[in-house]
Amino acid sequence: MVGRRGQSQRWQSLMRIAVVVGTRPEFIKTWSVIKAIRNRSDMDLLLVHTGQHYDYEMSQAFFEDLSIEAPDYHLGVGSHPTVEQTTSVMNRLAEVLANEMVDILLVQGDTNSCMGAAVAAVQMGIPVGHIEAGCRSYDTTMPEEINRIVIDSVSSLLFAPSAIAHSNLLRQGCEPDTIVLAGNTSVDALEEGLRLLGDGVDTIERPYAVATIHRAGNTDDKNRLEQILLGLGSLPMRCVFPVHPRTKKKIEEFGLGKSVKESQLMMVPPMGYLTFLNVLRHSNLIVTDSGGVQEEAALLSKPTLTVRNSTEWPETAWAGFNLLVPAVGSKIAEAARRLTQAPDAEPKHLYESGAGERIVDAIADRHRRGRLAKELINMIDTGYPILKLSDSVEGKVLMSFDKSGFLSSRQNGKRFLLEVYRELTNQEET
Repeated sequence: MVGRRGQSQRWQSLMRIAVVVGTRPEFIKTWSVIKAIRNRSDMDLLLVHTGQHYDYEMSQAFFEDLSIEAPDYHLGVGSHPTVEQTTSVMNRLAEVLANEMVDILLVQGDTNSCMGAAVAAVQMGIPVGHIEAGCRSYDTTMPEEINRIVIDSVSSLLFAPSAIAHSNLLRQGCEPDTIVLAGNTSVDALEEGLRLLGDGVDTIERPYAVATIHRAGNTDDKNRLEQILLGLGSLPMRCVFPVHPRTKKKIEEFGLGKSVKESQLMMVPPMGYLTFLNVLRHSNLIVTDSGGVQEEAALLSKPTLTVRNSTEWPETAWAGFNLLVPAVGSKIAEAARRLTQAPDAEPKHLYESGAGERIVDAIADRHRRGRLAKELINMIDTGYPILKLSDSVEGKVLMSFDKSGFLSSRQNGKRFLLEVYRELTNQEET
């Protein structure tokens, strides 16, 4: 564990906010929060990097792209199984917090870094604020879903990115006065990234797809990973595939490299944020299992296939951009063909920008009043259903949703996505 706190004691008279990050999405999604804290004269930032992502392309490149200052502490937890990694974050962060005065600790998302940091802080009597609270896939076979539920349960402040997430928290039984409808920090980072890129020339000949596959459920099963690679290699266009270290390791371990080389799949190293954003915005199709990429793709109005059984970002599907598909090569290829032939979905206003400022303002207001977790937010009834898929029955995709909520609206790509679902799964409309 490495620390670099300076000699200045100025922070002792300020509100002290610890921000804990450890993975690619956290670097991106906390950017606007870190910036907002830095811009205030009444706050001091303690930035802690757990080291869950540690390769240059998965870590340092993001600090450089978004001009984030070096962290005050680097815990160096590295890559380990879930329990070992989470407990390592808890133990090493506890050492830091024991020697630092902190008024509130912020975590973002659903990673092991978030989980370990939140639990460690609460056990030491430090209030926790959860950025991106209330996101639910309702799939408890995913470690990330367990992390989301636990982090929301122990947090004093819950910063919901959308009205749907806000309603999920209320359904979970969270106190209304702990919830802030803050907006989505991904919008802040994407807007800044596009500003930095300017007109940015695309260096890849179109048309092309972009794929990101990294979740353990997709990479740790040889047959599943082989089917995904088969699907990516059978897309109606070549596919640029920035390979996550976990995925690369499994491809080599399972001996799947030969099939990749014989396909039109272009495996490349992980990309920094700005490089990836530039490739993403010029692409014709996106295939992913990443929650963050689903958000970015929808914000860029890109047709997207999500190789998962459920999503914590259902609004991206209802808006007509995102189609969930099973990990079956032929299904992926067919869904891609249909999606790329469809009329472009109209751009939607899915999330509010300015979330970083709203989060920091809410914290400052509660701190000023001596009530870090007390502000009533009226319940918002979105009327949105839960969208889930399961490929556990003979390889078929099953849908479970509130038909009155989902089927009543046919506009803006929803009808098309529903038709694709039915054709892929042999379901009939009722």
